Amino acid sequence: IYDDGSDPVQAIRDAFCKRRFVSRFPGGFILANDMSQAEVRELAAVSKCKKLLETVKDPTIDIHRRTASLAFDVPYDEVTGVQRKQTKEGIFSIVYGRELESLASNLFKGDIKAAQRLMNAIFKAYPEIEQYLDDAFEDAKKHGYLVTRRGEPIFINPYTETGKGKSKNAWKRNVNNYAIQGGASFFCTGTLVNIQKLI
Repeated sequence: IYDDGSDPVQAIRDAFCKRRFVSRFPGGFILANDMSQAEVRELAAVSKCKKLLETVKDPTIDIHRRTASLAFDVPYDEVTGVQRKQTKEGIFSIVYGRELESLASNLFKGDIKAAQRLMNAIFKAYPEIEQYLDDAFEDAKKHGYLVTRRGEPIFINPYTETGKGKSKNAWKRNVNNYAIQGGASFFCTGTLVNIQKLI
């Protein structure tokens, strides 16, 4: 797992929390399960994005460095820390349904055009993702729900009472968030159930 050391406080907090848990069995142990970048992997799967699928399947490749290499059209080994951070933020903006203004504020001092150029570069590198997002929104608008890869429905309707007054872009972000995070959540939950069966 790539660690750029950007959040040492989180690292210290994680280490402290892990020391607080002990097995109730003599000589027992605690099994911790962490799916690295689950939402990005879910995004690759649901969008059937060829390049992103190839990347997440190769454990030797840093996903965000690879994305930066494609988006900025530079060799993988020459990607800068800034470029990696920008594409990482861009990908997670898709996953979490964040507004363009939020991305601009975090990376470009509020420059919306710079944030849009970044997202355009990511979609150019991974065109299947943009097509998937458009199709997912149309499905939600037509049927009132989405279906995860495991077959579970996630109900979301842009035209309910609670949705009135929201822009199309706002609802598209919600659909992105529900579909990708919901799918990743179902997948991780199923994984934990299967692990429990094994032990």
